[in-house]
Amino acid sequence: MNYLPILFFGILLGLLIFYFVYKLFLPKAPKMQIEYDSKDAEDFLVKKGFKVLERQKRASIIVFINGKSHLGTEWADYIVEKENKKYAVKVVSDISPDPTEPNLRRKLIEFQKLFSSYGVLLADLSQEELHEISFKFPRPEKETLFTILVVLLIIGVVAGIVGFFVSVKIF
Repeated sequence: MNYLPILFFGILLGLLIFYFVYKLFLPKAPKMQIEYDSKDAEDFLVKKGFKVLERQKRASIIVFINGKSHLGTEWADYIVEKENKKYAVKVVSDISPDPTEPNLRRKLIEFQKLFSSYGVLLADLSQEELHEISFKFPRPEKETLFTILVVLLIIGVVAGIVGFFVSVKIF
C-alpha cells in the first residue's frame, strides 16, 4: 500500500490545525493612528501601478526581557500588488528618509522580518519616491544543517505516526 498520500494528508492536517489554533490565541490590537493623508498615499501607490490589497496590516513580535515576554506590534501601512508580487509598504511623509541611516535601517530590518512573505517598499510622500528595500545577511552553515535535520525529524515522526495508524487499521 502506498503511504505517501496519507503522509501528506497528515502533514497538511497538522499544519492547518496549528494555523487555526495560532490565530485563535493571537491577541487583537487596535489600529495604529496614521500620520499622513491616506488618500494621498493610496493615490501615489495607484499612480505607480500598484493595486492596494490591505490597509494597516498588523504583525506581532514577542520580545523577551530578562526572561519575561512582551508583545509588540508593527503595522504595514499597505499591502500592495504589482505584476503578481506582493509588497508591504511603509509610508513616510516627513523629510526625505535615507534607508541607510542606522535608525531607519534597523526599523526596516524589523519590518522585513515581520512581513517576510512580502517584498518591502518605502514610500516617501514628500519626494514622491518609492524604494524597494531588501537586506541580505550571511547564514552560518551549521544553522542550515540544523534546519534540515529538524525538518527531517518532523517528517519522520509524522510518517511513523501515520504508519502506526495504518498498521493498526485506523485508516
